[in-house]
Amino acid sequence: MKKLLLLMALALLLTACQNTLEIEEPILPEEPLVVEITPEPEPEEEEEDPGPDLTGLALNALTGHFIDEEAAASRPIAIVIDNISAALPQSGIAQADIIYETLAEGATTRLVAIFTTVDSERIGPVRSTRHNFTDFALAHDAIFVHHGGSPQGYAAISNLRVDNLDGMHVSAAFFRDRTRATGGMRPLEHSSFVRSAELFDAIDARGFRRDLNEEFSQIFEFFDDECEVAGEEMHEVVVTFAPGKVGRFNYIEGANVYLRTQNDNPHIDEYSGQQLAVENVIVKYARMRVMDGEGRRDVTLVGEGRGTLHTRGVSIPVLWSRESNHSPTIWTFEDGEPMRITRGKTWICIMPE
Repeated sequence: MKKLLLLMALALLLTACQNTLEIEEPILPEEPLVVEITPEPEPEEEEEDPGPDLTGLALNALTGHFIDEEAAASRPIAIVIDNISAALPQSGIAQADIIYETLAEGATTRLVAIFTTVDSERIGPVRSTRHNFTDFALAHDAIFVHHGGSPQGYAAISNLRVDNLDGMHVSAAFFRDRTRATGGMRPLEHSSFVRSAELFDAIDARGFRRDLNEEFSQIFEFFDDECEVAGEEMHEVVVTFAPGKVGRFNYIEGANVYLRTQNDNPHIDEYSGQQLAVENVIVKYARMRVMDGEGRRDVTLVGEGRGTLHTRGVSIPVLWSRESNHSPTIWTFEDGEPMRITRGKTWICIMPE
């Protein structure tokens, strides 16, 4: 009896435990879970600035600016310009890339303006050549334009075989401005001018080579626009060619140009109406001597010498060398590194050593 009661109690205890300790089976998802890991995106590369579109353009060997590629590959034009008071104001020379100034006779100077591109109805007054003027044209492989010449000037043109247009013989490219005629024995000497259109027609009529010799395709090297230029600070350049013949170049800070004055008067271009301005002034020293009773000078422009570059308000000593009349002038700094100039126009003053 006792065993029976014990078994019955045990059965009741087991039933109670099942009712209170039921364990729920886990509910599994119908499909397995997939965890996607998205990789971090790679940083995008910054696009390089393509810079200005230079299609159809090429570097002007004289200024460092980009111009039409056909013009950049063409020979420059060198024009002898009258520079006495009776010839002022001159016209069209503000378009020149380089202007050479040198003594002719006595205390007078003449200019040889070198143009890569020119578009003017009036350039001049055009004057006669001296034998050393041809060197300025040959140093740039330029076609030489003048009106007359000294005996030595004509001899240099012949001996050096200079491609030239002479107003004494090529009437189509030259014209007279009678308002410039003066009194005296030679009233028309300051009245000769050329127009660019007729000038190019005359060049083609003479059959001159128009393509620039590759040897002259990089005359100068240029400073980067933003770099600082080391040198002695000098904001006024005074060039005394002779008593009563003084050229001044005043630096305009911020504009990076030198304004040209002559005998204390602004040097004005009649065609543009503006005072002449250049980015660089070079004083080139050369052996110079009076060679005849007229006071004409012989100037040694082949060989080597020294000079001074004025740019961005500073002065820097430089050296020059030239192998022959038909080769370009090589410019260096005193340490032998190629001379660099500011991009733009240059005025070169030839002074006696």
